[in-house]
Parts: sequence; C-alpha cells; structure tokens
Amino acid sequence: MKAISLWQPWASLVALKLKTIETRNHDRFRGLVGQRIAIHAGRKFDMEGLLVSRLIDSGKFGHGLSALLAFENITRWALLTRGKILCTARVEQAAWAWDLSNSGVELEGRTLCDVQDKFLIFLEDIETLPEPRWFKGRQGIFNVPEELILSASASLREKNRTISRRGAETLRNDNT
Repeated sequence: MKAISLWQPWASLVALKLKTIETRNHDRFRGLVGQRIAIHAGRKFDMEGLLVSRLIDSGKFGHGLSALLAFENITRWALLTRGKILCTARVEQAAWAWDLSNSGVELEGRTLCDVQDKFLIFLEDIETLPEPRWFKGRQGIFNVPEELILSASASLREKNRTISRRGAETLRNDNT
C-alpha cells in the first residue's frame, strides 16, 4: 500500500477525522487520486503549527475547559504515536486551491490551516487502525506492506474474541 508521512499532530488529526485535507507546496501526490493510502505519523512534532492552526478556533472540541482538555489529549496521543502508521484513507481528489470553486473558509476548516498557494489532497473514508503500527517513514510516497495494516485489525479482532470468551466464562461461572 502506498503511504505518506505527516508531521504530528497533523497525522493524528487525520486519524481522528478532524483534518480531511492534507496540504503541500508541490503536486507530486496527484497520482494518488483514487487509491487507498496509509497515513504515517512522522517523528517530528509541529507544536508551532498546531498553536497557529485553526483547530481550537474551529469549535470542533466545544469551548472552554472541555476544548482545552480535548486539545491536551490529542497532543498527548500524537506524541505517543510518532513513527507509526495511524490510519488509511482514500484520496478522493487532489488539486491546487486556486483551481477549486470551494470557499477558502470551507477548505481551511478541513485543512486547519491556510490554503493559499497550496496543493490539496482530499482524504475520504478514513479508517483509523485499532493499534497504530511502527514503521520507518520517508519523504514522498513510499510503500507499506499491506500485512502490517491487516495485522493491526486482526490483532484487535483477536483481543475482542479473548474478551468475549472471558466474559462468557465469567457468566457461566456466575450461573453455577
């Protein structure tokens, strides 16, 4: 599966479906349209970018203390998942912002940043991995073994089966 790396916390915000458009200064990802790709969380953390982002102003976390706590939890999760594949997404469209009829405000609400002079990669059908998997990322487009993605889902299914078996055993023991 093809993959791209995003600095944290941007990769986490994609995995949480809060950021559904990735921005770049180049159009080298144009060829990904129509493909499902993996989103890799780079090891770099962009705190400055996060602080000037439109995330807090977006109202996606509510307001006041609850917004602050949600922001803190996302930041903590982003720090813990650096260097891991977090999710997959289908690239629906890719275009320069100036070629689109969408309003800048609408686009910035989905990118959480300024879109002027940016190439936009529209991510749809985002599926967050139940267990992020470590993988060495790279710049540009790179390949990730599909087994890595599938094993994360299989691991969760096995945990759920174990929990279900334990629950059933507990019920049987309680009824005897």
